Formats: sequence, structure tokens, C-alpha cells
Amino acid sequence: AGPTQLARIVRGDIAKTSEFRWIRLKKIFYTDEKGVERQWEAAERTTRRADADAVFIIAMLHKAGKEPEVLLVSQFRPPVDSYVLEFPAGLIDKGETAGDAGLRELMEETGYTGTIKQVSPIVVADSGMTNANLQYVHIDVDLDAPENLNPKARPDEGEFIESHRVPRNRLFEVASDPSKLQTKRNAPLVCDAR
Repeated sequence: AGPTQLARIVRGDIAKTSEFRWIRLKKIFYTDEKGVERQWEAAERTTRRADADAVFIIAMLHKAGKEPEVLLVSQFRPPVDSYVLEFPAGLIDKGETAGDAGLRELMEETGYTGTIKQVSPIVVADSGMTNANLQYVHIDVDLDAPENLNPKARPDEGEFIESHRVPRNRLFEVASDPSKLQTKRNAPLVCDAR
């Protein structure tokens, strides 16, 4: 069964940064290549518990005799007031490796488990706006494995995540026009650039 209503923004307030839980605003002073002092305004994560803030999971789904699929998710993202099509992702907990976080987040958001194939070096996300960074975790999921036959997501409180299996050869098409993707919510989607 689908949701009883679509998520939406009901209010936006200008808040004091001391009230923020996940980020803070920072004014950065730097000198450019000509020695001229300049300033920049940025958002800075306050939740970094490891070398990287988060993981983005590139989960490849494999089933005997079938073409591989890519696993994507969609959820409401208040900063853009839209449902967003994206890779499964999440913050890295203290003491976790990126691989550990990737497997945990994949299970929480989609119910699938798999094998880590590769972990990327740290990459930055939206470097003109924030110091947020992440690592991509490539995970192979065997759809014929008993633990993946009937996946049950275990989302955190307040997370309403829908999984989408996209044939690998349609990934660019769906990312370019998420309206081609059938969803349970029947809500318009925008695609996360990462």
C-alpha cells in the first residue's frame, strides 16, 4: 500500500545556526591566486565521525539469466521540496568503515545484502556550497541468494524510502527523465546529480 499523503513543506523559518543539529554556516576568508583576500559562505557538516561523512551505494543486482539492474531509491528531500531519485546512501557511524556503512545502509533502506566489490577514495559533494564528502561503495547483490528473495527494508524513524530496480541499460534514460519510472507514490521525481 502506498502512503496516505505525499510529503510536503508546511513552513520554512530562518533559524539561528545554534539551533542546527546537522550543519553549521561558516564564513571562510582565503586569498586567491593573485593574493587578493576574499570570502566565501559555506555550510559545514557537524556529523563527520570518520574520514568521510557518508556513503553512496552503487548496488548492482544480479539474477541468473537476466541483465543486471541498478538499485535506486526515492524519498522526500525537504531542501528541494521534491521526491528525489538517488543511490541508497547514509552517514558513516563512528568506528565504521565506508564498506561497513554501505552494507548497513543498503540493508536499512532496501532490505538487500551483498558483497562489497570496491570502495572509492573520498570525493566531495557540492564543493561550492559545503565541505560534505562521501565514498562510493560498489556492492554486488545476488538476487538468487535466499536472503535477497524477499527483501524487507528497515528504515530509520522518519524515513519513507521506496526502492527502484532499473535495468543497467536504462540507467541514463531514467536518470535523465525520472518520470519514466513507475513509483508507488505517483509523485514527480527529480534526480540527484550524484
